[in-house]
Amino acid sequence: MFKTLARPQFAAVQSRLFPVYFTIQTAVPVILAATYPRNEGGSLGLSGVLDPANRWSVLSPIAAIFVSALLNFVVLLPATIKVMGKRRDQGKVALLQMGFFFFSFSFVLSQPPAQLLI
Repeated sequence: MFKTLARPQFAAVQSRLFPVYFTIQTAVPVILAATYPRNEGGSLGLSGVLDPANRWSVLSPIAAIFVSALLNFVVLLPATIKVMGKRRDQGKVALLQMGFFFFSFSFVLSQPPAQLLI
C-alpha cells in the first residue's frame, strides 16, 4: 500500500488503521482465553486456561501475547501517533520553505541584472 499511495494519503490510512489494529491485537488473546476448548477431563473457557495442568502450555503463551499486545497498545500506539504528527508537521514546514525558496528565486530572476548589483 505504501508504494501505491502518496505519503499524505498513506499517513491518513495509517492513522485510521493503527488504533483498530492495536485494539484487535489486544482483544484477541482475551477472546482466545475465554473460548479455550475443553481438554480431556479439563474445564472449558477461562477456567481451563487457569487450570494448573495448563499453566505452562496454555496460560503462559496467552499471557505473553496479551502483555506484549497491551504494551503495543499503551506505549507504541501513542508514540506512533506522535511521530506521525511530527512528520506531517515537518512536511508542511518543508513545503512552506520550498515555496519561499521558489518565490525568492523567481523574484531574483525577474529583476534586471543592473538592479541586482545595487
